[in-house]
Amino acid sequence: MTVTIDLTTEFQTARSQVHKERLGSLEDDNVFVEPADPVWMQMANKLRADILTLQQTLTKIEDKERQRQRSIFNDILAGEIKTLGKSATDQIETLQAGIVGLNAQSLNNPAEEELRRGVVGSLFASLRRETQNLRDIHQRYAAALALPETYEGAHLTSQARNISALADQRAELSSEEIKMRQQEITYITTGIAEIANIITQMSELIYEQGTVLDRIDANVYTAVGYAEEGRDILKHARKRQWKMRWCKKLTYIIIGVDYGLLLTYIFLRLI
Repeated sequence: MTVTIDLTTEFQTARSQVHKERLGSLEDDNVFVEPADPVWMQMANKLRADILTLQQTLTKIEDKERQRQRSIFNDILAGEIKTLGKSATDQIETLQAGIVGLNAQSLNNPAEEELRRGVVGSLFASLRRETQNLRDIHQRYAAALALPETYEGAHLTSQARNISALADQRAELSSEEIKMRQQEITYITTGIAEIANIITQMSELIYEQGTVLDRIDANVYTAVGYAEEGRDILKHARKRQWKMRWCKKLTYIIIGVDYGLLLTYIFLRLI
């Protein structure tokens, strides 16, 4: 089972939970965590929001096409679809430039640099996917509209194709590198899942230890109860021992008196 985890969200969550405290072990060269997000993280969040806006634009194009099929104003809706297509192309160009700028930044923290590379790879993958979606939409809806291939439509398809190629060229992320990064992310995700399982097992062990401690407490309370009962029995036994001691003394006294009387009687008979 594959576990999908947004590393950016995990990083932001970790930063928000630590306020000017140590992040790591005692051997991390006194690295402190600042509560504010770094500039590159803010840029990545902005680019991710722009990709969502691009997805909404492509969704609007598909909605317009469905409306066009049921409306008598197909020419007007066809023009709106072309306008949205141009807007989507402009958004892709802006995103491509922003991601390239984000990829060109350099960070001093190796861990943060590695995280930034993974975020850039994810953003480029999303951009290529949306570029391909725009190309497919243009080809599919251009045929559905039964309109000749104009210069604008050809320019849109060519520009989308060039943007996808330019994104691959400038970012220097070939398909093999993407697979490697996806494999790295898979390894990281698997490691996080294993850590989560270990934490779960530790929680279960802690719960079991708590149950054992509860049982020990119950046994201690039971032992205390037995000790109190034993103390009461011992007190009662001591009282009985005291009574028996006095009974023994009285018995000896009575026997002594009897022997004294017997000796007196014998002495008187002899006289």
